[in-house]
Amino acid sequence: MKLTRITKENLEYFRMFLPPGHATQDQEALGLLTDDDIPCAAALISGTNGDAALDWIFVHPNNRRQGAGSILLEQIENLLRKETDSFSVAYPGESAGLDDFFAANGYLLTDGDAVYTLSLSELQKGAEARLLRKMSEKESVSALSALDASEKMSFLDLLVEEYGPDAHYFRCEPRISVAKLDQKRRVSSALLIAQDDVSKTLFLSAMVSKDKTSTMAVLGKALRITEDDPAFADYRIQFVSGNGSIDNLIHAMSVHMDRKDIEIDYIRYGVKSLEE
Repeated sequence: MKLTRITKENLEYFRMFLPPGHATQDQEALGLLTDDDIPCAAALISGTNGDAALDWIFVHPNNRRQGAGSILLEQIENLLRKETDSFSVAYPGESAGLDDFFAANGYLLTDGDAVYTLSLSELQKGAEARLLRKMSEKESVSALSALDASEKMSFLDLLVEEYGPDAHYFRCEPRISVAKLDQKRRVSSALLIAQDDVSKTLFLSAMVSKDKTSTMAVLGKALRITEDDPAFADYRIQFVSGNGSIDNLIHAMSVHMDRKDIEIDYIRYGVKSLEE
């Protein structure tokens, strides 16, 4: 089996192996061919400056349990070894078999963050949502699409400050992503929301905030914007929270609502040193 880069010329052969949208600007798509030059697996990787991440891996059902996944990982690691010190992966904690697969390939596994999935229609009914709306009415909160040029620049500055130079890769739907402005009209907090038309999910791709109140205010404004648009009535919101106040809010809502409307899953992280 041999590794190959997936390009425009051979993409058609690997299309079924890749997620919708395929690779982003900061990702590289790699495929694995059998000895008969038949595609059998593919992966998306990102980052090569000191560390790299496996963003996606798929093995054709006919080639599973035959070592194709392990061979793909090994060849990617060999490719990256001269450029990076480590290779990491993140995946849903409930994914059957992935723990055994990555552990067998030498990855150190740890429990990661909580992934929340909320029903937007149910969230809008709760007392917490009403509180958030009141908070947002008292704050200067705007949709990103409504920001002027200088405000958008301050928003980008905030992203770079919090997430580094790669912050511009965050997916964002300006119409429903929101930001809080301070008295100098500079963005001090923001929620970046991306829309997925296929699964009717709104992905909260980033939360940037200087204080707890600002985070809650922009979340309340995001609710207001989405509930005013009938197109979002059946949508869900999904995000990973690194913010204690958001975690507390979600757990408080889960007490008052049917738990089937709030799903809490957990990410697993794996890392492997590539140093010789």
